[in-house]
Amino acid sequence: MAGSQIEITAAQPWTAPSSAALNAVVHFARRKPIGAVSALLIVLMVAVAVTGQWIAPYQYDTLDIPARLNSPSLTHLAGTDAQGRDVFSRVIFGANTSVLIGFGAVIVSTIIASVIGVISGYKSGWFDTVVQRFVDVWQAFPGLIFVIFLVAILGASRLTLILTMGLLFSAGTSRLIRSATIAISSESFIEAARSLGARDTRIWLRHIMPNIVPIIIVSMSLRIGAAIILESSLSFLGYGTPPPFPSWGRMLQEAQPQMTEHPYLALVPGIAIALTVYSFNMFGDALRDVLDPRLRGSR
Repeated sequence: MAGSQIEITAAQPWTAPSSAALNAVVHFARRKPIGAVSALLIVLMVAVAVTGQWIAPYQYDTLDIPARLNSPSLTHLAGTDAQGRDVFSRVIFGANTSVLIGFGAVIVSTIIASVIGVISGYKSGWFDTVVQRFVDVWQAFPGLIFVIFLVAILGASRLTLILTMGLLFSAGTSRLIRSATIAISSESFIEAARSLGARDTRIWLRHIMPNIVPIIIVSMSLRIGAAIILESSLSFLGYGTPPPFPSWGRMLQEAQPQMTEHPYLALVPGIAIALTVYSFNMFGDALRDVLDPRLRGSR
């Protein structure tokens, strides 16, 4: 009996977690098939962004003037632009820009919003009132103008875009985290932690943050799509990452003069933007339905 018990205990670390994760994935795919397909597209897009320099048929800055404005063919799957650069390769390299800036901006905004939202919601009272008035002013600035203003001062670069966009998104995200913190702060286990003499930082890190992680994950997945659209808009206006490194938004801007006769120049990066944003939005929506207990069983 004792030997069999030891054998079962030793097998648990190997079989139980993997089977539980697999069951969770299968359950998610069955319940939210569109969300599962979107998750696969996101994984594919991230893989393309990471391995773009090895899988792209050409370099993003390779010029072939005699082949300029060629229609899609076996040599150039998505045609060439006005400078003879391969459009398909530039879309692949552009995925690196969009995905990196999108994820980076959302991570920065989540860190800032978590600090502001948790402290403001937990402290409440006059402190919460003052902080929320600052957040109101923060949100009152037009988002695109706010980012353009900071980029014009600091200079266009990936790091600048990540920081400025993260700063912009953090205001709205902090409101969401604050609301969740207020709801959790009224629970009995928080009162028990206070009565036992737990410090505020311990309560924030050990009791509040673990309970709002699902909300943060859903918010991040939905914000990434908005960040990609904003980055593309900035690049279209000339405030994105500096050339020659490609960006989907800049590709749309460069396609304007030839868009009528060569629609593929705008169609290919446009589809890439739409498909990526749609995937993140659908995946975030599916995650919200699965992780939010108030929505379980409602759809």
